[in-house]
Amino acid sequence: MRWIRYVAVLSLLVLVAGCGDSKDRAAEAEKIKQDLTAGFDVMFGKDKLKMVGYEKLDVVPDGDSYKATVTGVTILPNAGPDAPKFGDVTFNVEPKDEDKYQITNLMLPTGVDIKLAEGEGKAKFEIGSQQFSGTWSKSLAGFLDTDAAYKNIQLTADNGTKFQIADATLKQTSTDKGSGTYDQVGTFALQNLTITTPEGSATIASISSSADAKGAKLAELRKFRDQFNAVMAASMEEKEPDQASLDALKQLKAFFQDYVSKTEVNGVTIKDLAGQEVFKMDKLTADGSWLGFDQPKSKFDLAFRLNGISAPSAAAMPEAAMFSQFIPGKFGIGVTLEDIPSAELWNAFLTVLAAPHSDPAAMDQAMQGVGMQIIQAAQQSGSTIKLNSWEYDSQSVKLKMGGSVKADTNAMMGATASVNLDLVGLDTIMGMAQMFSGGDPSTTAPLEMLKQFANRTNDASGQPVDSFAVELANSGEVTINGKPFDPFAMPAQP
Repeated sequence: MRWIRYVAVLSLLVLVAGCGDSKDRAAEAEKIKQDLTAGFDVMFGKDKLKMVGYEKLDVVPDGDSYKATVTGVTILPNAGPDAPKFGDVTFNVEPKDEDKYQITNLMLPTGVDIKLAEGEGKAKFEIGSQQFSGTWSKSLAGFLDTDAAYKNIQLTADNGTKFQIADATLKQTSTDKGSGTYDQVGTFALQNLTITTPEGSATIASISSSADAKGAKLAELRKFRDQFNAVMAASMEEKEPDQASLDALKQLKAFFQDYVSKTEVNGVTIKDLAGQEVFKMDKLTADGSWLGFDQPKSKFDLAFRLNGISAPSAAAMPEAAMFSQFIPGKFGIGVTLEDIPSAELWNAFLTVLAAPHSDPAAMDQAMQGVGMQIIQAAQQSGSTIKLNSWEYDSQSVKLKMGGSVKADTNAMMGATASVNLDLVGLDTIMGMAQMFSGGDPSTTAPLEMLKQFANRTNDASGQPVDSFAVELANSGEVTINGKPFDPFAMPAQP
């Protein structure tokens, strides 16, 4: 019967090993819970800055991973009883290494009723299907990688308002470049958005956005977020910022090298209750970048464009017909700031942040001081503002403008400038101004003076085009098309 003793001993060893494994799994679950709790405090905010609240967090073994349940999630919990209650969120979590966790199967609540503001009733939140996974870093208190997709998102309120999104996707990837530096790329897209209210409806065919960050120092960003939140929390309580937080902010280095973003919105339509189109827009684009933020001088770009704008119902209304001719079918502005003194700009930001926000006089004084500080730094750095392809294109008025302003300590006015402007419709603008002023000549006097400086030609369609080349010289002299112009002189009254 020796084999029976062997089996008994082996069974005992297996039982002991199983108990040990159970204890290790329970201990690891508790560690995950502690790591997530600390991370949520950073991600969701604390005290008066808390954006998301929850009642409790549980983590238990679940197969080869662990299941986390966040119970009683609320949005803006500081609103008290009126804070929207979102429900329970669940996900699986599995350690990847000492710092990173793999998050999978994150499920938002669906079919839940969310209480709205007093007297507004409730709204039902529903998701047709959902998928979310990502890599989360406990030291950074944020996701390094994400992959999410949601379909048929609906929010239906008792007051007759309904919000729908057919598809939503979110992706982010992080590439570790060493020494705590990452390159990150993120994309976000929404398809077929619809908003219906008792007053009408709005639809958007698509929204897409991308962001590309080079040389992101995520640990520095985490430090900035922590200290910035500490300063803002003091401001919310009308207290002086903690000097240790301010000193820590001053020690921080630039937390990215280059950042480029692009956003596009397509197919916007707004209709009234009768189904008449009130507003249409084919496309909106917004592009921006900040290059060389970690260098002594950096460059900032911003471009905003709208195309295919119309207001069909306004054009059909007699009382609005005269104004519909000024609705721009195209509109765009672009601004470039070159040779920005990055360090000085950061110090100016810290100066405003350190000012007591509860003292309006002290805030005004800080803002004035910062304004002078930035101007002086820009002059010493030789900063330049460029106006890129400004455009306003309507039926009756068309405008194109571009140019630059360069800060210069040796210039009489602190800068030199050159701006070119082409305008179609100056006569129309003068006619409208005269009509609304009741014929008062003083209203159109500035426009008459401006017209005297114009170089007038005709475009391809035969419409008059008034061109203006405005120059601000080093001496402080302003000229328009080579003619001296005093911007402070009042036009003679007829």
